[in-house]
Amino acid sequence: MAREKDCRHFFGDTEKAIGFSQAVRAGNILYVSGVLAVDDKLQVVGPGDMAAQVAQVYANLGRILAANGASFQDVVKETVFATDLAALGGALAPRKAAFDADGAYVPASTMVQITGLFLPGAMIEVEMIAHLEG
Repeated sequence: MAREKDCRHFFGDTEKAIGFSQAVRAGNILYVSGVLAVDDKLQVVGPGDMAAQVAQVYANLGRILAANGASFQDVVKETVFATDLAALGGALAPRKAAFDADGAYVPASTMVQITGLFLPGAMIEVEMIAHLEG
């Protein structure tokens, strides 16, 4: 059961108003909610540009992981939701670079095409599970 002290908010009051926590730690497992390609004002970065959105999503994920004492090396599972899998397939270099930069091997992954995401213009959303040390 998640308790408030286990929940971490990357976008503070906005997450609370919408009704979610960006990350929840349960024991040595960190669950990261779906992350969109947004800037610090929650504006979609790179509308219509899958490569720009992939880069922004993984930059955001890197910051969220670091804020929770983790890195891409700790990620054991990711789920990628994209509005266009063909476009995603040609834009995965920033994802690979994020894992490579941390010396991480890619985790178990699922990539799913969907019809839309929470914010207009968003093309990709990624959720992760990380296994943390003790």
